[in-house]
Amino acid sequence: MKGATTVLRDQYAVGESAPWPHLSDLENKLRVKLRAHGRQLGDRRDPHRDTQELDRLAQACAYEHWHRMLFARFLAENDLLLDPDHGVAMTLEEIRELAQESTRLAGTRCRTRQRMLLAVFRLKIRFCLLFCA
Repeated sequence: MKGATTVLRDQYAVGESAPWPHLSDLENKLRVKLRAHGRQLGDRRDPHRDTQELDRLAQACAYEHWHRMLFARFLAENDLLLDPDHGVAMTLEEIRELAQESTRLAGTRCRTRQRMLLAVFRLKIRFCLLFCA
């Protein structure tokens, strides 16, 4: 849960009163949606400073990530986790090898895992994809 809070705080400034100046329009829209989702979950906003708590939003992200990884494990152990390019089942060892071979391309490991699970999980909270370690 610490990782989710760090990304929310440092990368997207979800708890801050204003977005970071380097955020793109798309990232800023995501930030606004994340703030609204956090308030729906019960994170309180300080009306004087316009800051917001991140506890419940971070917990929801950690929970969703945990389920994504648990389900990926289930798929892999039942030969249901498919290679996104070839449509064949892959073992966890093959996925590790693929990730190691692909480290020369920045972010390939995370993108590969994301594509394997695209049909299974919604991507509403996109920053959860950053935790593909």
